[in-house]
Amino acid sequence: MRFDHFRRDSPARATRTEDTIPVARAHRSTVAKMIIGSVIDMAIASKISRRQTRQRRIVYETVVATDVHPTAEWVYERVRERLPRISLGTVYRNLRLLVAERRLRAWTRGRISRYDADLSDHDHFSCRGCGLLLDLPRGRRGFAEEYQLAKDGHRVEDRILEFIGLCRQCRRKGKTGGKQTWLH
Repeated sequence: MRFDHFRRDSPARATRTEDTIPVARAHRSTVAKMIIGSVIDMAIASKISRRQTRQRRIVYETVVATDVHPTAEWVYERVRERLPRISLGTVYRNLRLLVAERRLRAWTRGRISRYDADLSDHDHFSCRGCGLLLDLPRGRRGFAEEYQLAKDGHRVEDRILEFIGLCRQCRRKGKTGGKQTWLH
């Protein structure tokens, strides 16, 4: 197996210095794909995502058509009714691109992301019992803390306010808000 040497700070430029890492030629394309793959997610995603595919359009329409703040799995089940051969990975990829394009918002709690097509400023109520996520209109007035931060020279660009508790139905059922299965 032949080895090429690449500088640690620039894998694309071959050198012969003592500050090199030997990389097997057979695996060079794999290393390049890993580097390119991580760059694509942020830098090139906006260029790639400009192409409106049928899959992306249907994923977007599915999220827009609901107000339940769906998970990727929920979107996948609904999209499969229209596109039976779509994969869960394709749904995840399109949701990430739609968030990068700022056509959707992602709301992440634990390991689960939920998606929202409502791009207006709003807050949330989250039920600990059933996972219900409600949009709450944001008041025009800010909080005293926001004014204090501005007074101290900080610039508040956005705020995330979430009320956590039990919804009316969970309270009626006598739930205590134990383990949240949708959050884990």
